[in-house]
Amino acid sequence: MLSVDGGPDENPRYQKVIDVAIHHFLKQNLDALFVATNAPGRSAFNRVERRMAPLSRELSGLILPHEHFGSHLDSQGRTIDEELEKSNFKYAGETLSEEWTQATLDNFPTVAEYIVPEVSELETESLLTKDQDWYKNHVRTSQYFLQIVKCHNENCCQPIRSSYFDIVADRFLPPPIPVCQTTGGLKAPDASESDLHRFPSLFFNQSLKLDNMLPRSAKAFKILPYDLYCPSIQSSLVERICKICHLYVASQVMLKKHVQLHRQRDLGPGQLAHAPPQPQRIRPVQVAAKRHIELMAFIAHREMLSAEWLDEDDVDLSDMLVPEGDINDKSATMPIVTIEEHLASPWEDDRR
Repeated sequence: MLSVDGGPDENPRYQKVIDVAIHHFLKQNLDALFVATNAPGRSAFNRVERRMAPLSRELSGLILPHEHFGSHLDSQGRTIDEELEKSNFKYAGETLSEEWTQATLDNFPTVAEYIVPEVSELETESLLTKDQDWYKNHVRTSQYFLQIVKCHNENCCQPIRSSYFDIVADRFLPPPIPVCQTTGGLKAPDASESDLHRFPSLFFNQSLKLDNMLPRSAKAFKILPYDLYCPSIQSSLVERICKICHLYVASQVMLKKHVQLHRQRDLGPGQLAHAPPQPQRIRPVQVAAKRHIELMAFIAHREMLSAEWLDEDDVDLSDMLVPEGDINDKSATMPIVTIEEHLASPWEDDRR
């Protein structure tokens, strides 16, 4: 299980995070891989944040010069020598790795290594990938949780290595269902009754007979969505469910790809006219940045906003202001602060 930050580049809904997770799942021959993050406002419980604090402490007073091998910038802060820039960046990365390698967290050593981007196994071209058909059978997504699990088909997945399936017979972890004691026995409250939400353990959850416990509002779902009791996205649940197979996915973008699979495989030429319409483009509240063909969009979920990187083709940009320039544009200027300026006193001498 991986615990990750909830930022737009790291959260379990981001397609590149899912692609890398599938790569690790396949390469390491794992029976199951889970990627989880905390909901916004719960940073105090974020394991990643708590691990970064002692690492940040190791950097106190450390200065990483940007021009160790010579300046790669012109007078306006624009890159004029990409190879020299890479060498300077590598030196800074190796220095950082040396500092962190000396740290000990909870009596465990820290392993830090600078990876040259060109030889990284996580480059898009180097990732082990699968098609949407495999994705449908092995991946389950939700707002804050990603599951990738082997199937029992030996022609598809390698033999099982652990006892995971003895504990979770249905392969995927079930959705968290709160329970409360009533005069009629144990019942699951309605999703809107958040003050009654008390979530039992996984093992208790697996022993429940949900058919007799679920509220009427939940019985409308043929397959319970994992986010059934996630308060921030109640208004989005139905929009994220496939109308053909009733699979729940974590975003409209994923649903669009999933529906395309049905159109290509399950529906004949005569049925395409009756197929469910493609999900509409996502309408964000604001577009904050642009990166290649991706846009960082702020999406509203009730009173909460979430920032996500989305393909430009999946975003409804009508009458919206899109920031000019790419954040990866090397011609963009960056402020240059010399060591002397950094160490200079910010106070002025008022003596006369």
